Amino acid sequence: MKFPFLFTKEITDPFIQGNFSRLVSYFTKDPFIKGEFKFFEITEPGAVANKDFPHSLGFEPRDIILMHNLNNATLTWHYPNFTSTNIRYTLSGATTLRFLLGRYAE
Repeated sequence: MKFPFLFTKEITDPFIQGNFSRLVSYFTKDPFIKGEFKFFEITEPGAVANKDFPHSLGFEPRDIILMHNLNNATLTWHYPNFTSTNIRYTLSGATTLRFLLGRYAE
């Protein structure tokens, strides 16, 4: 998610313009806003090894924020096999994964 560009220079009131400038500065430092992340959920009925998952991000993701692993299955992300179209993972058993996938931009 990218923070929207705001037309602060067109605001004539100096106090309102200053407040908008401070808001923009504050939000553009937030790591989730600076990054490009998309939410995904995967449900696997059993163990899988080296499974490819299409992500449709249009770029090679570098970062994953795992939010939920329903049955606490052992999970391995195969980062060297990430491409601009797929990610690869291995699971020890049935589970549902919820995660944010993308990249943090500095």
